[in-house]
Amino acid sequence: MRASVAAKEEVPMSLSRKEFLLALGGVVSVGLFGGSGGGCGGGETTSPDLATAGADCLKNGTKSLINSNHGHVITVSIAEIQAAMDKTYDIAGSAGHSHSYTVTAADFTALSKGTSVTHTSSDSSGHSHSITISCA
Repeated sequence: MRASVAAKEEVPMSLSRKEFLLALGGVVSVGLFGGSGGGCGGGETTSPDLATAGADCLKNGTKSLINSNHGHVITVSIAEIQAAMDKTYDIAGSAGHSHSYTVTAADFTALSKGTSVTHTSSDSSGHSHSITISCA
């Protein structure tokens, strides 16, 4: 007796950024990831972190979402949130190039109150990244 295996048909998937972030349980606000280039560029926003009710940056720390990521890393500590002083991070990670990303004192205050913050990194290698820091 011979077993037969049905051929798998690949179905192309196309999700908008909004659909992708909603599927991940992220918070999406109008213009959050607007911009151009390889990264997304664009402005800065803060938004209530409604998707993670009960999240507490001062207790559990933070998590980050780096748009169009290819090896960059950012870690924002509880001590940095408590200090609430402007800080510029180098997010190079394993990407082979560096970007800087500044979190302001006001951003740290927002994080301490459970509000996520989004900014755009510096431009490097012809692109930038939109980065959202939120409470874990």
